[in-house]
Amino acid sequence: MLRNLFIGLLLVLFVWVCFPLITPVAMGGVFALLFYPWFEKLEERRVPSALAAAMITLSFTLLVLLPISILIVTAMKAGVEEFKDLQAQWQAIPSVGASAGADDSWMSQLAHHPRVLAFVRQVSRFFPVQAEELVATTADALKVIGMKVGQWLGTAASRIPGMALALVVAIVSLYFFLVDGKRLALFVRRNSFFSPGQTVELMGNLSTMARSVVLASVASGIAQSLIMLIGLLIAGVTNPGMIGFLVFLGSFLPLVGSAPVTLTVVLMALLEGNSRSALILAIFAALTSVADNFVRPAVLKGGANMHPLMAFVSAFGGLQLFGLSGLFLGPIVAGLFMAVVRLNVK
Repeated sequence: MLRNLFIGLLLVLFVWVCFPLITPVAMGGVFALLFYPWFEKLEERRVPSALAAAMITLSFTLLVLLPISILIVTAMKAGVEEFKDLQAQWQAIPSVGASAGADDSWMSQLAHHPRVLAFVRQVSRFFPVQAEELVATTADALKVIGMKVGQWLGTAASRIPGMALALVVAIVSLYFFLVDGKRLALFVRRNSFFSPGQTVELMGNLSTMARSVVLASVASGIAQSLIMLIGLLIAGVTNPGMIGFLVFLGSFLPLVGSAPVTLTVVLMALLEGNSRSALILAIFAALTSVADNFVRPAVLKGGANMHPLMAFVSAFGGLQLFGLSGLFLGPIVAGLFMAVVRLNVK
């Protein structure tokens, strides 16, 4: 009795100590599931396990993780600087009921743009609200959204050292999960709550979900960003690389996807009066939204599918709980839960 109590206390202490790094360790395990077939192929060619794991880990770090991390940090810093420059203008936006045109801030000019005013007046015909009041309310909403985004970027920028540590932990975890993967799988089979056959099935489902959530999402994101990048270059939009990267990041959000980014670009072209660029961007935005329906099934090839509502809830719940890694971990946990439910139903 005392022995079990002591073991339980040690387990709680261990989890408590390691809890801040559980998310990057879990991401290392997800990456290991993706690259394990390559690891086995290297072992079949008589490459030592440690060397094979080091080769995969180093290649993945230099070719994928490091460039994406640099782009994210660069985008965050650029966003912080941009919002700092516009913060004074946001503070100057008149509140509801203030006279229109009381300032010349960027957001006020957008809210009072002739095309926006024409649209607002059309809307005011169907709703009992004055056009100027609706414009002022829209300006207030833009101010609040902008301030919140600026605060989020500032908070995220302050967490860059922690993100760097988490990235290092994920890389180290990837290496050790590859080296000790077989022993870990054997340990799970021996100590699982399920029968050996059910445990093997669950482990297979976990690997399939990792491939579904990560590999298919990345392939779809690359395809969408490349398609939109071509449209941006043809339309002559400034800073197409950063917008293409935002499309890539937005593609990981289920249901919503990259639509907010692409539609914003189209809207800005319309407000600038450039109908030709807006038409080109709208066409490529439509192609971008459709690309996911072709790329993802081609990568999955019969892999595990998840109901869109569950994918949406699990991804955004994981995002709130684990940060950016939750976009992957949330759906994987949800898929594993559904696999366990199916086993109990059988």
